[in-house]
Amino acid sequence: MSLLTSSANLAYMEELYAEYLRHPASIPSDWRIYFDQLKSNDSASRVADEIPSAEYQDASPDRANFTIQERLLRMIQAYRATGHRIARIDPLNLLRRRQPELDAASQGLADADPSLLYPGEVVHFNGPRTLEDILARLRRTYCRSIGVEFMHISAGAVTGWLAEQMEATENRPQLTKEERIRILARLTHAATFEQFIRKKFIGAKSFSIEGAESLIPLLDVAIEKAAGQGLQEIVLAMAHRGRLNVLANIIGKKPREIFREFDDPPESSRDGSGDVKYHLGHSHDYTTAAGRKIHLSLCFNPSHIEFVNPVALGRMRAKQDRVRDGERTRGMALLIHGDAGFAGDEGVAFAGAEAVSGAAELALPDSPAELRVISLNDSTGCFTPSSKTSKSAAERSVTDRPRLSLTTTSSRTSTTSTVPRATFSP
Repeated sequence: MSLLTSSANLAYMEELYAEYLRHPASIPSDWRIYFDQLKSNDSASRVADEIPSAEYQDASPDRANFTIQERLLRMIQAYRATGHRIARIDPLNLLRRRQPELDAASQGLADADPSLLYPGEVVHFNGPRTLEDILARLRRTYCRSIGVEFMHISAGAVTGWLAEQMEATENRPQLTKEERIRILARLTHAATFEQFIRKKFIGAKSFSIEGAESLIPLLDVAIEKAAGQGLQEIVLAMAHRGRLNVLANIIGKKPREIFREFDDPPESSRDGSGDVKYHLGHSHDYTTAAGRKIHLSLCFNPSHIEFVNPVALGRMRAKQDRVRDGERTRGMALLIHGDAGFAGDEGVAFAGAEAVSGAAELALPDSPAELRVISLNDSTGCFTPSSKTSKSAAERSVTDRPRLSLTTTSSRTSTTSTVPRATFSP
């Protein structure tokens, strides 16, 4: 019944409900029971389907002809498409903007009866809800400390699935006590590592992860879920910033080895055979909380920030070919970007993403699955101008929080799925 009472069938439901009011016995029994349950609720004595749409002074001529359900659907779509623009993701509160389309008056809902009930299934409630209940759920889902941009995805099935997953939980998944403790421990380890380096190696260049420590528990969760779904290997690639912390707290490199690299290199490595510590990679067999093993490999990184990404994709592809993993289900590439580097470093990262997406659309089984984390806001990086001089400053987020995008390919399904860019603020 929840599928039939979705927003796509509102017009049909209106006609059916009108017929129910005239001749209850003339409609199917399951619908009659459904409408009886609505009427049995005293607070639901009037539902939105019975009420004709009103005229609004501030509505355009076309909008004045919309039914109240159509106006509500337009409001829901506005929150899904632009709610992230007013989300509380800026710790400095510099770019809080007003979105007129998220104002009830702009959608012709300012004078709507507050006691009127609407089908709650449009935002994945169980049963009818008032307008305020529906708008409150949308604000909690899209305008709090997680801003999600996903309506640009062309696949309707994907956007529908994402909306259901997010709205049903209001983007606040229920975590167990053990999961909360694990996240806190990961954050504590990340912060303690950076504090030690700041105190022990004063003035040393380390490309700190400070301000984006949530990257560490994010990677931990991603790896745990990947192992739980049967993946055996992940090839990671990232730029300089945060690399030492990822090496220590995710990849498994011993901290004492990292600290030793802060000292001057030995004479034997000064002839060009060595490299700086924030370019180095590492491999490790990671053991998940459930006891599963998954092999992690962090690629060595050259000076050009994003050039390592196609290398990681090719490396994962070669590993799959070696074990004849034709369905590309054994492993994936996990690519970590800074937002400025992703957009500005010679187009390498964007071209790699487009290549994988294109391979999926063309039903080519050659590209491995990849998870992209756009995690670090390079507000002071070489690619990002000052907010006062940038033409697109109003469109940028100044927060340092991870964002995700996911592209997967399969030789059997030949589909592309994209998880939205999301900004997290603890």
